[in-house]
Amino acid sequence: FRKLHREKVSYLGKRCAFLLCESATNIDDLHPSLISQQGEKIQWDDAEQPDFSDYSERLQTFHSWPYLQQEENTFVTPSLLAKHGFYFSGPDDGVTCFYCGNTLTNWSEAIHDTNQNIVQLEHARFFPCRF
Repeated sequence: FRKLHREKVSYLGKRCAFLLCESATNIDDLHPSLISQQGEKIQWDDAEQPDFSDYSERLQTFHSWPYLQQEENTFVTPSLLAKHGFYFSGPDDGVTCFYCGNTLTNWSEAIHDTNQNIVQLEHARFFPCRF
């Protein structure tokens, strides 16, 4: 069974954008920066922290994020995290999704990851979330 499963994943992986970590999602199409076509903010009434539905509000929370001094050497930046719905909540390097309310920590290795989708992948890996 394992061998068959591994072969199937290997076969699918050769043409699966997700497994190849290619940008082939419609996430940005759904809400590029949480702004609708009319320029009004999209309402997230069912969000755990609706006060942080605004990108700039989330970005302002990163003033004491531990990796702020290393930003020029990292790919996971406060602006990227805020873009994907996270605000800095602590402790340590904890960031929380404004929509689902779950917190991701231990970014020390991931901040140097060159995959531009690492934030989305880590979020999806640990927490199913509509955002």
